[in-house]
Amino acid sequence: MNKSFFHTLQWQLSINMMMISLAIGIIGSFFVQDLYPFWLGLMVGTFFSIIKLYMMEKSIQKSIQMDPKKASLYTTFQYLFRYVLTAMVFIIIAITQPTVAIFGAALGMITMKIAVYLYSFQEKRKKKDAEG
Repeated sequence: MNKSFFHTLQWQLSINMMMISLAIGIIGSFFVQDLYPFWLGLMVGTFFSIIKLYMMEKSIQKSIQMDPKKASLYTTFQYLFRYVLTAMVFIIIAITQPTVAIFGAALGMITMKIAVYLYSFQEKRKKKDAEG
C-alpha cells in the first residue's frame, strides 16, 4: 500500500524539524542580541537540513536498485556530497552574516537529529502502549 506524501516519514520528520527549529528560535531569542542573523541562520540551517533529508531518501532509493559494489560507491559519494554542501552553507553564512548566524545555522542543522530521536522515542512509546 502506497502512503500519500503527507504521511511519509520524511514529511513527519520535516514537520518535527520545523517545530523544533521554532522552539529553538523562540528560546534562543532570549539569549542573542542580534535576532535577524540568528533567525536567518536557524531558518537556513533547518531548510538545508530538510533538503538533506530528502537527498538521503533519494540516494537510498536509487542505491537499492544497484549492484552492491556500485551502490556502496554511490552512497559514499552522496554522503560526501551532502557534507560538502553543508560546509558550503556554513562558509557562505560565515562570509555574509555575523557570527550569531553561524550558531543559528548549526542549531538548524541539528534539528534533523533531534527530530529522528523524537520520532524514535514516540515509536517506542506507541509500541510499549500497544503491548500492554
